[in-house]
Amino acid sequence: QFVLLLICGLGFCADAAELGYISYAVKALEKDWSLTPGEIVFLEQAVFVGQMLGPVVWGQMADRCGRRPALLLSSTVVMAFGFLTAAVQNFWQLVLVRGGVGFGIAGLFLCADIVGEMVPEQSAGRMMTTLNYFWPFGSMYTLFCTWLTLETFGWRALTLCAALPTSIALLLGFFFLPESPRWLMEKNRHTDAVDTLKRMARWNGVTVTFDEIRPLAHTEELGLMALVQRGQQRRSFVLLSIIWFCMALGYFSILLCSVDILRDSSEEALHDGLSLDYAALGLSVGSELISVTLSLKMLDTIGRVPTQAAMYILGGFCALLVGFRQLPYGILAVAAVMCRCAVFCASSATWAHTPELFKTDVRGTAHALCNMTAKLGSLTAPFVVSQYFSAAAGGAIMAVSLAVASCSALMLPETMKRKAKVLLTFDPTEYAALQALEPHTCKNGSYSHTATYIHKAMCESGAFCRPSGVICSNDQKLLLNLNSPGYVLPGFFKVQ
Repeated sequence: QFVLLLICGLGFCADAAELGYISYAVKALEKDWSLTPGEIVFLEQAVFVGQMLGPVVWGQMADRCGRRPALLLSSTVVMAFGFLTAAVQNFWQLVLVRGGVGFGIAGLFLCADIVGEMVPEQSAGRMMTTLNYFWPFGSMYTLFCTWLTLETFGWRALTLCAALPTSIALLLGFFFLPESPRWLMEKNRHTDAVDTLKRMARWNGVTVTFDEIRPLAHTEELGLMALVQRGQQRRSFVLLSIIWFCMALGYFSILLCSVDILRDSSEEALHDGLSLDYAALGLSVGSELISVTLSLKMLDTIGRVPTQAAMYILGGFCALLVGFRQLPYGILAVAAVMCRCAVFCASSATWAHTPELFKTDVRGTAHALCNMTAKLGSLTAPFVVSQYFSAAAGGAIMAVSLAVASCSALMLPETMKRKAKVLLTFDPTEYAALQALEPHTCKNGSYSHTATYIHKAMCESGAFCRPSGVICSNDQKLLLNLNSPGYVLPGFFKVQ
């Protein structure tokens, strides 16, 4: 599992590195190639256009050929076009190869799917959330490489550095990443699934004795029509689509404009080069580590909805401040850092909340469509921070979009499982193991069990001798005491 987390985490790291790369490189390219504002916007959009075209291709390949080949091929595409970027000679070549990088990045979402399918159910949620930590590490890596190479060796050297995380992930994945056993089972490749699980067990130092595994119940994906025909899920899908669009627009807008805001204004820095304030940029990037930790804490304490609502509105307020460039540099820097931190925290909650709001048969479709709306938001971000809008207008657009995301989140149902208060009317530890007994009558004679698997002592205590006081389930083998809300006692069979 740790090897799996490293390989898939490097995929997330590569995604962040390649997306963050262009926000730094474009400043050097603007100077070296005399790019116009329109060309800058077009170049920044190239990656996002590729990302919009990629999901369908990689998703189909993952379903038909397997998770492993799809992820390895998408990583190969990112690596190949990433290295080719360093060799381009003109603007249109650069746009083409960056579009190719975006197309490959679109397949890196499979990292989360593989993690979810290859770890125990009780660990899947935590492992998938842990992947979010690799995103800020990718951003920090790109910033470090920018500081190390951009002003000394140029943007081509930075390009080579940005492609390294994908290369490492591809190398490790080729030798150590197994195919998903769940996918193998769905394709009726039971022998291959058993072999994969045994190999994973050997890596973990565990001895296994099984030669076959039970086939999983197959859940058919019903698609878009089933999603829009269900009232509550249709409402959740519309709201989430709005949130994902506004989230992506806000996050990538602040990411792109931070490079313009966080600059060293000293005469020495202005004379030496691009005058980036690497300390402030490092704080901005590092704040995302705090965001993930804060999101994990808030999700399990106050819930999904309040976390998103509070963080999006905080991000919107900070984005509004960012638009007033006449403010002192210190205030602008704090606002930019807090905006990025708040939006990333809220987006982590949105990622966790989205799959919980949909049933299994439409979950994949809903998640994919929400990702598509996010790509549209990403595509819009370069316009918002371009010279086509004033800084104040750009800040206002970011603020409004994040406020809309906050309001939309408030209309979503909460999915956090709160601990119910337990009110026991008896102590189940007082009774012996359950066993089938002969039919008998309750002590008070008010209710008789004609087919009982309940312990006689419990019945005689009067705890369950009321027709309105029990609910039984054959399938779940559970008995609930209505007088004790939230208390579930396992091990009981039907009571008539």
